[in-house]
Amino acid sequence: MPAIRLIEAKLADPTETAPSRKALEFFPATPIEYLERWQASNELFGDDVHLASVVKWKDGAVSFVVTQPQYHGEPAEEREIVRHFGEAGWEQLKDPSGHLVLYNYAFGRIAVDAAPRNCYINEGGLQPFDVILCWPNRELAEYLGI
Repeated sequence: MPAIRLIEAKLADPTETAPSRKALEFFPATPIEYLERWQASNELFGDDVHLASVVKWKDGAVSFVVTQPQYHGEPAEEREIVRHFGEAGWEQLKDPSGHLVLYNYAFGRIAVDAAPRNCYINEGGLQPFDVILCWPNRELAEYLGI
């Protein structure tokens, strides 16, 4: 899941104040966040992802097995991704970290990782899949200027 992380610079002289910066980074999702992301993908992108099973490992970790259609087409270029999302009501936001971040005011969701590896172009248009959809928390919203 996307979140803001404070990155502190390391200086050779420990008596000097190290500058810091904020950056958008990705962290493991909770099980609920992961399932909500797939549900949103089904609703917003017309995807067809289904939960097939839940696996609980000996160490207590939980994994989900999901099914999704096989997508055909060519990886879309970033400009095609931005154009398609824009036509569907998404606005590209400026991320100082350099990630492509899109926001839909009507849905209140951000889309990140809408990269060519996760968006194919075919005769039916653009098919996003494995794009991370989430509601931005306050810190993320402030960082992205929402």
